Amino acid sequence: MPQTVSFGSQGPDVKTLQTKLNQIPPSQLPPLVANGIFGHKTLARVKEFQAKNSLVADGVAGPKTWDKLLASKQIIPAHNEFLCENADKENLSGAALVQQQFNAAKVQAPKPKIKFGVRSSSIGAPAGATAFSLAESGPFRFLTETQKNTAKTVYGNSLDFSRIFISNKSGLGGRAFTVAFKDSNEVVQIINCGKFDPSDRLLIHELAHVWQSQHHSDPFQFMKSAVDCQAGALTVNAAEVFSDPDVLLHSEHPVNFPFSAYAYLPGLSLASYGAEQMAQACHKGEAAVRAHIKGVAMNALDPDNVKAMKLTAFADRRMTGIVI
Repeated sequence: MPQTVSFGSQGPDVKTLQTKLNQIPPSQLPPLVANGIFGHKTLARVKEFQAKNSLVADGVAGPKTWDKLLASKQIIPAHNEFLCENADKENLSGAALVQQQFNAAKVQAPKPKIKFGVRSSSIGAPAGATAFSLAESGPFRFLTETQKNTAKTVYGNSLDFSRIFISNKSGLGGRAFTVAFKDSNEVVQIINCGKFDPSDRLLIHELAHVWQSQHHSDPFQFMKSAVDCQAGALTVNAAEVFSDPDVLLHSEHPVNFPFSAYAYLPGLSLASYGAEQMAQACHKGEAAVRAHIKGVAMNALDPDNVKAMKLTAFADRRMTGIVI
């Protein structure tokens, strides 16, 4: 049993207290920073917990409070959806392979039709597309009109579809991933979803990475950012074993538990989310994120996106309110 702690206390028992308070449902107060310092915010959370559990709300975490707290059921959001492969290091080398395959497809593709000095694709590719035609049965295709219309419900007119391709390739474990690379005098983005007709939610998720590419001064930064976020989560997860050995029992440790690059706290601004958090928030319908991305003009630099792609961001799935 941890020691009795109260306002002004410091040390590992206070950190345990803060961590446990963050893990129980629900609180009207913001999550605590588990820094081992018993300050005013920790005091308020202790009193709240005591009042809800018919204890004397004196803010002192003694034996009775610890008993209740340690016996409280921890709610961990389940991961019951896809996770894309952008956050894996292999994605960076995967981008080079996709580029090679893309270039090979260009060599085999028919030459574009030229009419009155304006290039047009034999299958109606949008103006500005990479200068080669794509067969409808080819390995790289433009989005269908249905897919574009689905995308517009979330992204409005902020995406340049003339530079977006879809393939039926996939990454490790069959997971989707998105890459960007320079092709001639423009940058193209390819979403690799394992099939040409992914679910709407997967399409929206991967197009978030396309959006990150098209609205950044460095169109390749989103790939590095996603990998950095995953690496950060892995490092913290490895260290967490020393304070909470039970995390070893979780099937997603150490990659996505307890910290995950995909997990996020709802309600924050776009600039507060890392690459994968932003994509998750987007496909899950976070209103503020969707409103922001829809309001950015096509191919325009978005300062908030630039800020977001600098973050090494991940969240603790054990904390109340976290979504993945």
